[in-house]
Amino acid sequence: MAAASYLSTLINPKTREQGISDRRWYFCKSIAEHYAPHDELIRVCPACKRFFARCCQHNSTENEDGDLVERESPCHHFRVIYTDGACTNNGAAGKEQAAGMGIVMGLAKDDYWALPINHRVDPGAPRTSQRAELLAAIKGLELWSDRWEHHRDHELEHNPDDDDDIAKIVEVVLATDSEYVVKGLTQWYPAWKKKGWRAGDGKRPANLDLFHKLHEVVTHLEHQLEVNVGFLHLQRSSNELADTLAKLGAQKAAAVAS
Repeated sequence: MAAASYLSTLINPKTREQGISDRRWYFCKSIAEHYAPHDELIRVCPACKRFFARCCQHNSTENEDGDLVERESPCHHFRVIYTDGACTNNGAAGKEQAAGMGIVMGLAKDDYWALPINHRVDPGAPRTSQRAELLAAIKGLELWSDRWEHHRDHELEHNPDDDDDIAKIVEVVLATDSEYVVKGLTQWYPAWKKKGWRAGDGKRPANLDLFHKLHEVVTHLEHQLEVNVGFLHLQRSSNELADTLAKLGAQKAAAVAS
């Protein structure tokens, strides 16, 4: 994707402000333009080692001389989950497919996963890259939900004191280089619903079962836990760790099958 085209996907075309709109995550214009070219839109907390999106309000602070400088630690408002899926021999007729999921919330050993996709995870379904990407997004949100309360006290401690309104809002960013996942849930899914779960060609959309499941997980977070979920479409180069883990997960699946 060209740099200018990629940058345009990071900024809300209507408001140019940060936040979630129609389940898409956007950076504010100034943050996107300054940090996207250097692949520095996401920061790592030096204490907890987890990932957080840069916050427009709290990216900088004043030093002793009154100059604006970048905060040593990112504010913890916008939690990031990187996900990716992989499938060996994807679409190759006559060859065995193996698929895996990569999920990354941080750099600590218990904050990233390389998971195989087997019949227990996705029973009776073919192994494809698109299903792997959807399954990774679903599993990533489920894992984050399971760990949220454990992380909450630390996150509140690392948020600035002047943002009570923002602190009350819990937001999580699902970051993936899969345009299929991002556009599928945020644009195509509502359109399919209006057409009685049919795509533009009148046929049932592929992998609709997993899109339903992803929608259910997001809706549960939104309505039951009051967590706002936004999807962020990254360049492939920005999702390398999740990609590596997804391939490792596929290797695990292949090893068990052989």
